[in-house]
Amino acid sequence: MPKMLKRLQETTHGYPIGFTEETWDEALDKMVEGFEAAQRIIDNKYMDEIQPDWYEKIMAMDKVNKFDKSIFIVESNKKALEMIKADEELFKTSMKIFVDNYFGLWD
Repeated sequence: MPKMLKRLQETTHGYPIGFTEETWDEALDKMVEGFEAAQRIIDNKYMDEIQPDWYEKIMAMDKVNKFDKSIFIVESNKKALEMIKADEELFKTSMKIFVDNYFGLWD
């Protein structure tokens, strides 16, 4: 869907009633962002973004100190959950825009 929306942005010859060219372009950007947020949720690579090589680091910590390992896991999970919640909100907001303007996705 994001590719289709980007293609529509590139090739559009008009926009729905109630929009200007600029506001329609912004609405399409928000729709794309929502679908991209959904893909990030599906891919679930937040830990990789927060802490590259996180799994290897946890395995190495296992040999050192279990307390440090617990703190590392808890803090990383908190950050990941914050990122997931932000993407969920972005998705919900963007999908409202998508649904409200579904019949305007033509050219």
